[in-house]
Amino acid sequence: MNMHIGQNHPGNTGTVVKHRQLIDRCFYSNSLEEIMDNLRRESDPFAKKCLQAMEKNSYLSMKLALKMLRNAKNLCYRGCLRQELDVVINKIQDADFDVGVHNVLQAKKNASGPEFSKDIKDRDLDRYF
Repeated sequence: MNMHIGQNHPGNTGTVVKHRQLIDRCFYSNSLEEIMDNLRRESDPFAKKCLQAMEKNSYLSMKLALKMLRNAKNLCYRGCLRQELDVVINKIQDADFDVGVHNVLQAKKNASGPEFSKDIKDRDLDRYF
């Protein structure tokens, strides 16, 4: 079995490798707000592109993804799958999911992007796990 564990994969010659130091510098935080602040302080066009993409996304989804990634380092494979299933089942029941589906999949003409709530507290995430 050929398993990729992250570092030193011979196929890693693209964007991630090119911007690894910037990614390490900006994305180390456990807070979405800090990550976005870190990106704002960078002058590299890649950081600006990341920030622009993040500003269009659901803050709730990004915070959930970040928490899931941070939690995963302490979980076995089965635990990661269980966490993902729990979050997905709970996520499809919230308003941001409906907004995202409508604006991204059904009404692509909305150039400004969907109107996601930006006032997401970390304590709001617990109901998804």
